[in-house]
Amino acid sequence: MTDRIKHMNTLNLQLITPSGIIINKPASKVSCPTTLGKITILPLHAKLIAELKPGELVVYESATNFEHIHVDGGFVEVKENGQVTILADAAAHVMDLDEAHILEAKKHAEELLKHTVMADEEYAFASSNLEKSLSKLKSIKRHHHRTNKPITSEGVFKN
Repeated sequence: MTDRIKHMNTLNLQLITPSGIIINKPASKVSCPTTLGKITILPLHAKLIAELKPGELVVYESATNFEHIHVDGGFVEVKENGQVTILADAAAHVMDLDEAHILEAKKHAEELLKHTVMADEEYAFASSNLEKSLSKLKSIKRHHHRTNKPITSEGVFKN
């Protein structure tokens, strides 16, 4: 396979957070949670810049080899040459998410939102934290079958 044909069949993916480069590798496609809905980026995709919302990013190396990564929001840029750059506020593999910690963050955000008097900035912060926590819990539940850990949040499975 010539380099030109191979280049046309892959994306060059970079996932970058404030803590550094998380992913820098080729991918066959990438699915992203944007503010306008979920999009899938394939090789030869048109140029694009989109805002990410908290949710699950799926990076496909092949049809059977892929990984699920939770992002807390950010931006995705697609260039004509197949370069896909994702600038995320934070990112973690779904299997590395700590359900107990996320439930505590969710509870804290809900308590903050109960206050009737708060500055706009405080409300936006608490609302954003609640959205991120709910998104992470959704990812954990979606991939629960891949672990041996029981789902404990919100009484999904009752013994």
